[in-house]
Amino acid sequence: MIAFALSTLTLSHTVVAQSTAEVLRRPVGAPQRIAPNSAVAEVRTYALARVGDRALACYVRAGMVRNRGALECAMLRREADGTLVRAEADRLIAPQASAVALAWDASGGLIVWVVPKPHRNESERVRAARHRDGARSMQDSLNNPLGTPALTAGDVMAQRLDANGAPMGRPTLVFAENARAYRVAVARDEAGWFVAWTGARTREGEVRGTIRAARLDGNAALVGGRAIESDFSGSTGDALRVIPREGALPLRLAWSGEHCRERPEQPRHTPPSQDPSAAIETRPRFVIQQGPLHEHAGPNITCDALSLYTTTLRADGTLAPIRAGTALARDVLALVDGRVVYATRDAADVATLTVSAIDAQGQLVTPRALVARGPTVPRDAVVSVAAGGDDSAPAPSRVGPLPIPDRTQALRAPIALDAAVSRGTQRALVALSPTHNRVVLARFETNAATAATTIASAQPVERAHEVSLLSGGSDVPWVFIRVGSAAGGPLVYASLEGQGALADAPVEQSWAGDERLRTHLLRARAARAAVTDFDHTFGPVSARSDAATNPAMPGLVNSMRRLRARWVDACDALQARSRFLVRRGLDRDLETLARQQCEVPPEPTMPGAAAAPTAQGAR
Repeated sequence: MIAFALSTLTLSHTVVAQSTAEVLRRPVGAPQRIAPNSAVAEVRTYALARVGDRALACYVRAGMVRNRGALECAMLRREADGTLVRAEADRLIAPQASAVALAWDASGGLIVWVVPKPHRNESERVRAARHRDGARSMQDSLNNPLGTPALTAGDVMAQRLDANGAPMGRPTLVFAENARAYRVAVARDEAGWFVAWTGARTREGEVRGTIRAARLDGNAALVGGRAIESDFSGSTGDALRVIPREGALPLRLAWSGEHCRERPEQPRHTPPSQDPSAAIETRPRFVIQQGPLHEHAGPNITCDALSLYTTTLRADGTLAPIRAGTALARDVLALVDGRVVYATRDAADVATLTVSAIDAQGQLVTPRALVARGPTVPRDAVVSVAAGGDDSAPAPSRVGPLPIPDRTQALRAPIALDAAVSRGTQRALVALSPTHNRVVLARFETNAATAATTIASAQPVERAHEVSLLSGGSDVPWVFIRVGSAAGGPLVYASLEGQGALADAPVEQSWAGDERLRTHLLRARAARAAVTDFDHTFGPVSARSDAATNPAMPGLVNSMRRLRARWVDACDALQARSRFLVRRGLDRDLETLARQQCEVPPEPTMPGAAAAPTAQGAR
C-alpha cells in the first residue's frame, strides 16, 4: 500500500525544533543530500525523468540568487534509506529559460526549453524610444503583424543529453516564436525526437494561439527544415503532451485550449445605430463618444469553452486535422501508458476524472470514469447579513454550513495532476485540491473497469502549486511537490513508502470569501503601505538633532497624521466585519488577520513637544 506524509523536520544541531515550513522559507540552494520531505531546489518550473534509482531534474532557478532564471539539471541518485543524493554538481544548460520539457532514459535524451525574447529584432532606435517615451513607441510594436512580442516571444531550443544527463554537442534552435511561447513537450520518435510547443499566428485578422511541432533527428537537427503547423487557432491552455508511438498507433498530441472557428451558418452581427450607454446616462452626465467599430468581412467567429484537443502525426510528416474532445473542468492533463487522464465538465458544472486512449485517427476512445461525478469546486459559503449591519445580533437560522472538500473532490477536479506506473497493472495518481492545501494519492487498475481508490492524503508544508510522479518500473513511484508562491518556490521530494496507511490529512475547510471583508482588507493594506512608505522619509528626518527647528517638520507631522487617520478608519471597518463573520461561525483567524493588518503606531508629535497619551497597538 502506498502511504504519503509530509512530516515535521528537526535540525539536530539546533536547540529548538523548527517546522518544515520554516526551514523551506530559507534559501534552498543545492543541498548534497536530500532527505524525504525536503527541498531539491527553489524553482520556477521543472521537468523530471527517472531511470531505476536515478532521476534527472531540470529546472528554472528561482529565489534570491544571482543565477535565477537559469536552466540547470541535477542528477539525483536514491540510496537505500530513501535519501536522494546529488551524484555531481548541477549542470548549467542555459543562462535563461521560461519553460522546459525533458525526455531521458538509459540511452540518453533531449531537453527542450524556451528562451524568452521580449523584444526580438528591435532596432536600436525603437529600443531607445521605448525606454525614453514608452507610450509613443507602441506604434512600432503594433506594426508587427503578430502584435507586440513583449514578454511572450521565445526561441524553442533543444539540447541532446547522454546517459548521465550531461549535454552533448551544441544547442539547436528549433523555432523562433514571435508570441505566446508558453509550453513545450517532447517525446522519442524512432531514431530522433518529436517536439511540440505553443505559439501564435494571425487568422481572420486576429492574433491567436496555435500548436506547432517539429521532428528532430538523432543529432537534434530539424527534419525537413521547417516546423509542422496544426490547424488549431485560439487560446492555448497549460496542458500539452506528446504520446509516443505504440505498435501500429502513430505519434499523437493532446492539449487543452479554446479553439476558435468560423460559423457561416450564423447571421452577421449588426452593430447598434447609437451608443447603448446613452440609454442609462442622465443629465448632467454625458456619454463619451466611442470610436467606430472595425470589423473584417466574413462570417462570425466563435470560440469553444476550455476543451481537450488531439491530433496525430501522419505518414507524410504533417499533423492530421484536430479532433475536439470533451469540455474540461480543469486545465490539467496527465499521461500514463499512452492514455490521457483529465477532468471533464458538463453543462451542469459537474466534473468527472476520466482516462481515455487515443486511436490512430486522434480520436478519444474507450473513456472510463476514474472518479464519480460531482461539483467542480466546493460550493460557496453563505453568510447572510442581518438588517442591523455588521454589529447586529447573529441570525443562526440563516447561516449555512461551511463546505468541507474531501479527497474525492480533490481527485475529481484537481488543479494539478500526474500519473505513473506503479506495481504490475496498478497505476498511481497524485492530485492537488483546489484549495492548494491537500495532496491526494490514489491508484487504479488498467485491466479492470473499476474506479480509482484513494490511498492517503497529506497536507503540504506550504501552499502547493504543482505535483509530479516518477515511475521506475516495479517499485513505488516518487512524488515531487512544488510549494511556495505561484511565481516559484521549493521543489520538495516527498516520501512514498509502503509502510501501511498513515493518518489522513486534517480536514480542510474551504471558505469562498466575503466581498465586504475583502474590500476592507485591501483598503487597510493600502493605508498601511502608505504609512510605511511615508515613514521612510518621516522617520529619519524626525530622528535628526535639528528636527525641532526644521521648518519642514510641521508639514511632515500633519501628513503622517492624515495617513494614520486613513489607516485607522480602514481598520475600524475591517475589524467590525471580521467580528461579524466570526460570530457567525467562521474561523477566528479572521480576527487575527485583522489585528495583523491594524498594528497602528501612536500618533506622531512634533519633536521636543510632550506626547499626548494616545491609544496604541492592535486595533
